[in-house]
Amino acid sequence: PGLSRHFVSEDWEWLDSALWKESRKACYAAIKTDFRPEILGYDMDPKAIELSKHNANLAGVDDCIRFYAKAFEDISFDDTSGIIICNPPYCERIGEQDEIRQLYVDMGKKLKNRYDWSTYVITSNEAFEEFLDRNLPNNFFNSSFVVM
Repeated sequence: PGLSRHFVSEDWEWLDSALWKESRKACYAAIKTDFRPEILGYDMDPKAIELSKHNANLAGVDDCIRFYAKAFEDISFDDTSGIIICNPPYCERIGEQDEIRQLYVDMGKKLKNRYDWSTYVITSNEAFEEFLDRNLPNNFFNSSFVVM
């Protein structure tokens, strides 16, 4: 990221500009062109999927992401390992808290036997882990839960 950007430090007189050139050359040489990640994007809202497709296209990664309009409970995981990054709805309006709690409980059930998966959840709900089943595998709780 940022490999083609211009950085202010490139204009510093005391910094040899050849260092930037060498660094960029090394970075380009380190790019793995034979690596093909399998990235799946899900959202239950088709409009969010269309926006995500648009943004992926702008970022130049649309060729390696497949998008699906699906609710979390309808997603199935194969037996391989992987990484889950999710940003569940915050549901901060009155009456929605019960729905979000149930979603967190359902997420815990769905991810319970995914021992080889790393899970990252971005949420503003500081009680997030309290709603998960406490019998989840150790690696689940060693994952990152980012509360923002």
